[in-house]
Amino acid sequence: MALGALAFTQHWASVLAIGFLGCAGLALLAAFANRIRGLHRLPLVGAPRLVATLSIDGRGGLTIRVPDGEARYFLVCLGIRNPWRQDVQPAHVNVLLTEGIKRWKCDHNGRPDETGRWMRPTSERIGEDDLESHKDYWADTRAFPGDSSVVWWFRLRVQHPGRYRVRLKISSSVLYEEFRQDFEIRAELLTGEETIVEKLDALIDKGDELIAALEEAHREDEYRQAVLTFILEGRNTIPEDFTTKFDNARGDWKGKEVGREYLRREARAKLEVLYEVRRRAGERALSQG
Repeated sequence: MALGALAFTQHWASVLAIGFLGCAGLALLAAFANRIRGLHRLPLVGAPRLVATLSIDGRGGLTIRVPDGEARYFLVCLGIRNPWRQDVQPAHVNVLLTEGIKRWKCDHNGRPDETGRWMRPTSERIGEDDLESHKDYWADTRAFPGDSSVVWWFRLRVQHPGRYRVRLKISSSVLYEEFRQDFEIRAELLTGEETIVEKLDALIDKGDELIAALEEAHREDEYRQAVLTFILEGRNTIPEDFTTKFDNARGDWKGKEVGREYLRREARAKLEVLYEVRRRAGERALSQG
C-alpha cells in the first residue's frame, strides 16, 4: 500500500510539474507573441497594428494649389491611431519630408509648436522612383496609448508645383516590425478663383512677414500703412460670423497706440484669429464637400 501511495504521489507530482511547465511555456509564448510571425496577429497577445492618415486642412485629398511665382503655406495633419488595447511605448517616431521646403511643427491653428525636434537631413529615398536622395526629418519619442489617437500638425511652405513626399516611421519593441507608411502631396498651379482657405493662406503669409520684418525693411509710416492694409484685407476676407471676434482681437499693449511694437502686436492679435478662421473654414469646406 505504501508503494501504491508513493506511486500515486509521484504521478500527481509529475502532472503538476507538467502543468506548471505548460503554464510557464504559455506565459513565455504570450510575452514574445508580438515578435513571432503568425502569433503577432493574435488578439490580446499579438503586436498592436497602428493606422496612419495624412490630410491637408481645408482640402479634399492630398492636392494643393500654388500661384505662379508665389509661395503658399498649408497645414498637414498627421494622425496615428492605435486600435488595440495595448499601449505602444516607448515609440520612436520619424517624419521624413522632401528636402528643401520650409517646414515647421505647429499646432492645429498653424502656430509654432516645440514638440519633437528637427534633425539634419538624412539620406533616404521614399519610393523607387524618388530622385531626391536626402530628406528633412522630424523626430520624437512618445507613447501611443491603446484605443486612442495622436494627431500632429505641420506647416509647409511650397512655391513650385510638383510632388512632395512624406514618410512616417515608428519603431518600438512592442511592434512586430517597424511601422512605415508613405504619402504623396501634389502641388498644382493655381488657376481660376481662389477658395476662402487659399485667400486666408495668402493673408496669413502676409501677416507672418509683417511680424518678422526687420526695422530697416520699412519706415514706420510705411509699416503702419502695411499693417492697417493687412487688417482691412483680413476683415474683408473672413466670413461674416467671424468679424466680431476679429474686431475684438487687440494686442497686449499699454500706453499710447503708436510705434512699431504696438503695430506688430496688433498684427499678431489679428493673425491669431486668422489662423483659427482658416482652420474652421477648412473644416467647413470639407464637411460641405
